[in-house]
Amino acid sequence: MPDTLQHPTVIVPDSSQEGMVGPVVSVDTMKMVKAEKTIVGVEENLAAYNAKTDNTLSASIFVMVVVALLALSASWGFIQRQTRNFFYRENEHTTNVPDSNKEIRSQIVLVAFAAFIFSVMYFAYFVHVNDVYDMAMSKNLLMLVYIGIFVLYILIKGGLYQFVNWVFFHGKEIEQWNKSQLYITTMEGLLMAPIALLFIYGKLPLTTTLICVGIVIILCKLCTFYKCYLIFFRRFAAFLQIFLYFCALELIPLAALVGILEVYNGNSIINF
Repeated sequence: MPDTLQHPTVIVPDSSQEGMVGPVVSVDTMKMVKAEKTIVGVEENLAAYNAKTDNTLSASIFVMVVVALLALSASWGFIQRQTRNFFYRENEHTTNVPDSNKEIRSQIVLVAFAAFIFSVMYFAYFVHVNDVYDMAMSKNLLMLVYIGIFVLYILIKGGLYQFVNWVFFHGKEIEQWNKSQLYITTMEGLLMAPIALLFIYGKLPLTTTLICVGIVIILCKLCTFYKCYLIFFRRFAAFLQIFLYFCALELIPLAALVGILEVYNGNSIINF
């Protein structure tokens, strides 16, 4: 049988020159070209990164939640005392139950957990808004950078408080303030944790998440302002000084944190 019957061909006319016949292209070659185009099209259709399916992030959250529960159990007495006496100013002659070193260490662990939760929340918000595509190394590095930023924010803010309080106030007042700050930061992290988990794994809408986060932040800032007035400025009735103190040491660092995150996010979007 002739070979022409085994390999059918298609004659493609050359549109550039009338009357001329183009090269002979086999049907098998055309099928291979179509298959290659299909494969290339599939490879270019990348799925956006989803924090819910990130095994590394999920394992980190699980470990940190377990550590936070253990620390919460170890410092439960400290939290009970701070909650019971939060709206009262301690008298200088009042004898209080001393806080053990184990409770203070556990509170520091809970503050670290709060920084981790803030980082996870902001990381999930960033990838949700910007549709970041899956890059194994970049997303882990981005998460570590966020953790570092929030840890530095807490340390710098705490250092500024320590310096200003050391200049203007007494030792017992500073001790009360430090314990109240540990308590407020711990409560802020614990309140943020279920919001972060619902946003990542429970499909909580972004608008609802932002409203809940805003409520928690405003509530914690109001508690900080009240505790600042109760410990340092109640006997002086210095309302202007308390506003200056609160804005300089609480609101300005928060605004700086937001600015740093926005600048870094702009660079991250370009890199991604």
